[in-house]
Amino acid sequence: MEQINNIAIENIYNQTLNLTSVELKVLLSKLTLNQRKTLVDNIFSKLKHNCNGEIKCCPHCESIHIISKGKQRGRKRYMCKECNKWFSETTKSMFYHFNEKYQEQWFKYIECMVNCLSLKRSAEICNICYRCSFVWRHKILNLINKSFKGDEITGLIELDDTYFRKSFKGNHKGKLILDRKPRLHGYCFNAEDHAGVSKDKVCVTTALARGGNIHCDVLGYGSPNSNKLIESYKNRVINPTKSKIICDNFSGYRILCSFLGTSIYQLKRKTPTTRLEQKKPTIKGNYHIQNINNFHGQLKHLINDRYKGVSTKHLLNYVQWAKWIRLNKESFNETVTKLVTLCFNTQLLLINERISKKVIQYV
Repeated sequence: MEQINNIAIENIYNQTLNLTSVELKVLLSKLTLNQRKTLVDNIFSKLKHNCNGEIKCCPHCESIHIISKGKQRGRKRYMCKECNKWFSETTKSMFYHFNEKYQEQWFKYIECMVNCLSLKRSAEICNICYRCSFVWRHKILNLINKSFKGDEITGLIELDDTYFRKSFKGNHKGKLILDRKPRLHGYCFNAEDHAGVSKDKVCVTTALARGGNIHCDVLGYGSPNSNKLIESYKNRVINPTKSKIICDNFSGYRILCSFLGTSIYQLKRKTPTTRLEQKKPTIKGNYHIQNINNFHGQLKHLINDRYKGVSTKHLLNYVQWAKWIRLNKESFNETVTKLVTLCFNTQLLLINERISKKVIQYV
């Protein structure tokens, strides 16, 4: 068997992060099958060794009272003294129940995620089944969602909300009782599908700080009330006395700013008389919400055009994915490297078997 020595692997590893996908394919084509497998295995183990730290708490109950209990299949095992459950280094991680023979396909799938390809197209490129493509995507989306827990915003903040139609994709097994009229393909005469706010649409609130960070949350069906806004933005705005929120003339935003203790500037738009005035944005010097409107455009393009709509129960994960893409505007290789590092560093909120059993929790 032809093998690559450790020095060659180290040099190739340091150079592969700067290669484009075309150059990486050329590099792999120059290697034999055994060399390619050895290279991928060593890069995979090296990334895992660099990114994984010691187990500090139990993944089930988050207790710090854990002890080491030998090894199983070459991996360390641990036991929690609080819940008496066994776990390993990969429990509730991206690589829980992960077959190591799919290492090369997994790196290709990360590139497909960064390119925002569909599940079917990603499965064809990586030579995996559609179900596997679905599970891998939602594992990564859960990682993205958890990485944004506790995000904070400050400074000059643009606040606005957008809406998506209620979707039951992936919930049609068995007898599904819809709480709305079914949508027909083609032209639809349902008045609730027209432009505007209704209980058939899901509200997504977003706050974009001019400093760079973004806060996103799904509030539920219809127009948001002040209680939902307070619950979403509580403990999110740091230095409220030095922050200022720019928003439209919605009354719930005034109650929110009064609770947070921040100053507010509401844009009052005059009633348009012509179509040109209707399209013209409201700008008062440095006070406008054009940045958040641009993010809403990118969000709707990603969900409605690239992914052809997503299920409402997974909407928050996709919103956080759009946020992660906007905050990581770098080269393709750097974005892939960041996503790979995130997969090795963060634990999952959901394990493999529970992704398909997730239910809609919004009211």
